[in-house]
Amino acid sequence: MQEWEVYIPYSFSDDNLVENAFKDLGNVGNKRGFVFTRVDKLSGRKNFINFIEVKDLPKEGVLINSKVVQGVKGIFMKASSPIGCARGLYWLTDRVLKVGTIPLFNGLIKPFFDIRSTYISMVGTDNVSLENALRRIRLAARVGVNHILVSCTENFIEWGDSFDKYARKYRDMLKILIKESHDLHMKVLTYGDEFIYRDEWIKRFCSSLRIGGKGLWNAIKEKYRSLLEDLPELDGVAVRTGEVIQHDGFRSLDILHCCRDEPYSLVYRYRKILDTIYDVVVREYGKIYLHRTWATNDWEQHSVPEILQQILDGFPKHNFILSIKLTEGDQWEFQPFNPTIGSVPHTTVVELETGRAHQWGGPVMDFAAEYFQAGLQYALMKGVRGVTSSIPNWKPDPKHIGYDALPYVAWRLVFDPYEDLERILDEWAKQFFGEASSIVAKIMLKLDDAVRYSYYVPFYSYRIWEPHSNIYGNMFICKGNPFFDNGRGHDEYLKEIYLNCRPYLRDVWDIMERGVSICDEIIEMYKNVMNLIREEKYRSGFYELLQHMRDVLLLNTLYVKAYMSYFMYRDKRSSYWRSIFSKNLSLLKQLSLRYKDKWNFYKLYGIDEFIMLADTALKDIDYLEYILGNSLDSEGVKRVIRERMRLESEEENKMNKTRVLRWEGVVDGRDLLLIRDSEIRIEHLLAEPITSIKYKFFQPVERRKAHYIVKRIRCRGYAFVLEDPSPRNDYTLKVYIEDTRPSSDKYVLEIYRVDEKVE
Repeated sequence: MQEWEVYIPYSFSDDNLVENAFKDLGNVGNKRGFVFTRVDKLSGRKNFINFIEVKDLPKEGVLINSKVVQGVKGIFMKASSPIGCARGLYWLTDRVLKVGTIPLFNGLIKPFFDIRSTYISMVGTDNVSLENALRRIRLAARVGVNHILVSCTENFIEWGDSFDKYARKYRDMLKILIKESHDLHMKVLTYGDEFIYRDEWIKRFCSSLRIGGKGLWNAIKEKYRSLLEDLPELDGVAVRTGEVIQHDGFRSLDILHCCRDEPYSLVYRYRKILDTIYDVVVREYGKIYLHRTWATNDWEQHSVPEILQQILDGFPKHNFILSIKLTEGDQWEFQPFNPTIGSVPHTTVVELETGRAHQWGGPVMDFAAEYFQAGLQYALMKGVRGVTSSIPNWKPDPKHIGYDALPYVAWRLVFDPYEDLERILDEWAKQFFGEASSIVAKIMLKLDDAVRYSYYVPFYSYRIWEPHSNIYGNMFICKGNPFFDNGRGHDEYLKEIYLNCRPYLRDVWDIMERGVSICDEIIEMYKNVMNLIREEKYRSGFYELLQHMRDVLLLNTLYVKAYMSYFMYRDKRSSYWRSIFSKNLSLLKQLSLRYKDKWNFYKLYGIDEFIMLADTALKDIDYLEYILGNSLDSEGVKRVIRERMRLESEEENKMNKTRVLRWEGVVDGRDLLLIRDSEIRIEHLLAEPITSIKYKFFQPVERRKAHYIVKRIRCRGYAFVLEDPSPRNDYTLKVYIEDTRPSSDKYVLEIYRVDEKVE
């Protein structure tokens, strides 16, 4: 047990951030064999940490000098403010936690970026939700966060309806959170998409949601007046308009793209949003307005400097912060840095996305540390003043240990974008992997190469906004609509990738195989040091993750090789390409079966659909061409679905029907409701899963042949019966649901059994 005396001047000691930092140091120290004791006077006989107040240092910096005199280790920490003092304490905490010692360090520690923010959520109005949020704020202080963005602005507003009782609870919780944050020298902004609202609000403030009318803009202004009037403690608001994601009980309006019959440009609409919110938040209430430029494409304000410049031409800079994602498109591999960064004179922060949508807790980590480091240096060069990023968990899942590393690296780089990455990772890995840390650090940096080469599709991924379109979440995506188009849509999607890669076909295959080889090298590197890792959960968990990752990379590589040789065979009709295609298809089938049996994390929808097409091509290629050529295209599929829904609507008027089920949920993709007896199972097929699900059975789906229809109470996309119960499907009613517009929306459905004889 190492004993250390800690002296903190009275001018710092009463500060809550300093108290939180010292408590954090003590808790971590106890677990790592250290005892830190606050003293009024150093004895000189024990190792000590001596904080000294000075006036000529940066407010958030700490100057550290270390020396050893007669066997006593002394760490002198000079700071000009409690924030600098706390930064020194947190530096000590990090050293004790990560490397298990307090090194003799000499140098100045200060952040390169002034504005450092992270997102915090409060899910639910109970004490557990509040305690989790407060815990996250205290952990955020550890990495130097000074702006908290609390998700879901709409939760803190009284709308004049049944939600108000929840809004009051959320506001009370937020007030506690704000006080805690302010005590830790953090500013708090609520964060939300616009425009999100409730029906009662629109009834109160506008008659129609039209761009050219005053009502919409008045409704938005009143929304922020209500927020800031009821929560004067708030430091500001953060807003995103490029992707409007609502949740249960709320409605959404995409102001940038709605009302296409009105003659207002994107630039006009965007500037109108900015002016409207700025007028209230900054001019009326003197608060901070942070605006995210994010969009789900690469041809609008998020990715095109000229458009952003037009929008912000002459827009005020006071209390306004622009938040821009580091990537030009949606993911980091193969993405240029965002060219809009530094294109306008307004205060700018960059957003680092440390977790990708396609991960979903899966085995593949595109570990973007090198990308982040170069990106932050690029941001500094462009005059960026801040960074937004997630924070580490510090208690990671042993089977997904690497997901904790990237947020940790990101925040280390916020304080020094030029620090050696391998050293940072070595220090991170020591806590979990002990003597194997230096090899694990090298592995983490090599992971990115393996993923870049084999998880993406080279050359094709260079040219699109979403460079990783074939895998989403835990699915190999099936494009088109196989329920109606016989695989034509998926075939056309794969052909698009193939045509973009055909001039470089051999290079594509070589590159993807190289990624798998790198993964093999990584696994061998790890096997050679596994015996050095004491904790079984980390030793075996990381090994399992690497093995799973290797199988996924190989699976994707074989998939790409199989469908590209499939198209080459269709183009050339030669025995040479038939042989290559047949071999690749056989390997893909074998690995697909093995993957489902061993791992079964990814749903292989796209691969399975391709295999059916490929089997047909090998049996009779002319028949395949005939089937695809005579199958429905995307417009034809829409016509068929609309006709199915029209016929169901006609059947609603029949009197001889029985209500079976009322169901609601927030839909953002394609799903099947599989209903049997009084149970519902959801098979998720595309995009984001359904959330906020509620349902009530009035009758079971009986185990007999019967005909059912869907009554669409609220449905902006598609919802209809895909398949009635029958012996063939074990008497399972299949209801097809698909939201075809950007973002998500609430769906409310009622399902009826039509009481008539079924032929």
